[in-house]
Amino acid sequence: MASDEIRDYSSQPIQPIRIETGKYLVGAQACNLWNSPSAWEKIKPFTNRKSVLGWYDEANPRVIDWEIKFAIEHGIHFFMNCWYRSKNNLGKRPITAEYDHWLRGLEHSRYGDQMKFMIMWENANDIASGVDSESDLIENLLPYWVEKYFSRSNYLVLDGKPVLSIYNIGLLVEQLGGSLPAARAIENMRKRCIEAGFQGLILFGQYCWGPITERNQLMKDIGLDYSFSYHWPTFADGSTNPGAEFFGDNPDSIILAQKKCWEEQSLGAVPNIVTCSMGWDSEPWGYSCTDQTWRLEPCDFQRLCETARHELDARYSGGLESTIILLDNWNEYGEGHYIFPTEKYGFSYLEAVREVFRTV
Repeated sequence: MASDEIRDYSSQPIQPIRIETGKYLVGAQACNLWNSPSAWEKIKPFTNRKSVLGWYDEANPRVIDWEIKFAIEHGIHFFMNCWYRSKNNLGKRPITAEYDHWLRGLEHSRYGDQMKFMIMWENANDIASGVDSESDLIENLLPYWVEKYFSRSNYLVLDGKPVLSIYNIGLLVEQLGGSLPAARAIENMRKRCIEAGFQGLILFGQYCWGPITERNQLMKDIGLDYSFSYHWPTFADGSTNPGAEFFGDNPDSIILAQKKCWEEQSLGAVPNIVTCSMGWDSEPWGYSCTDQTWRLEPCDFQRLCETARHELDARYSGGLESTIILLDNWNEYGEGHYIFPTEKYGFSYLEAVREVFRTV
């Protein structure tokens, strides 16, 4: 989609035209909070963050169709959508969820069958809950995911296995009573998925704080397949954090810091999926987590994506760590990392992705 194309976003978009990306499977992490006028109140003063769709209602299937078109036509194959179990739902069924409006709207979108999605279980947020036992995970939560998401034709299933990511592995292990009970629960999750007609289950574990490989051994111990990061490198410790000069206008330093994160994670106990982060500035959220701010301009984000592509090409295992790229983030306007087209940057971030990963 050319950025100077005339569009009427109030109308239904025309059929998306998918571009080829060869071996690269590009995903965008998505934070779906934007389904009401009140959701935008803290973002509206930051006019540079206004999207080309305006202050949209992402529960609207037509809006979702535009999102799908934007993604498909710039080489993005799937969304990794945050999923929250309701806070008062712990240990109970039926399962209830928070902020699942986008996933519900996807069922009614015209082009929903053309875009893959997967869920990231955000099990550590204050608005949500995790599990209170293995039984809660296996008997309550997993059957809900299988029926509601994994069984959809547009869910991300690779080699016959649905892909699920978990935000806070340490908390999950704690809630399940330790590494050994957690490993047993993970094994039972895979068995239940096979019983449901799949070939198994692919599990990603998330970590983006402190020492780069801190959680990797724990992930291996409980049987996860891959590690990944929600965001790099703002919260990293050690050699990957280049210090104060990083949190400024030095894109070379930012790109190098992310490259070091990927390289260190690749040496961990489980293979690592590369994440490309375009920035961090959580001023609308009152500087949540940190008051450090930075941003890669689109041209520098393109260089970061090129660096990530080279990183994947240097991995010869044949696993997903040599094919999947995660983009951080599709639409987290509050934390200040988003590649969604805006009035300020237009489609420049998406054009950077397309330029790097398209093969024809």
